[in-house]
Amino acid sequence: MKDTFKKIYQLKLSIKGISPKIWRRIQVPENYTFLDLHKTIQTVMNWKDYHLHEFEVQNPKTGELEKNRGNR
Repeated sequence: MKDTFKKIYQLKLSIKGISPKIWRRIQVPENYTFLDLHKTIQTVMNWKDYHLHEFEVQNPKTGELEKNRGNR
């Protein structure tokens, strides 16, 4: 990962289907990779790389959600 960046992205992470809601708000630099984001999520949720998760990203051209599942 490069050490320089201009933008910071703020993300809200939440766990679906439970009550009370568990969520975290994080800020990451624009040059984060999915691996960097994965490691950050593991840390802030206090997980040990054994929880299933997925990223949902809106395609700017189609407006459709695209999913990227995580966990090995």
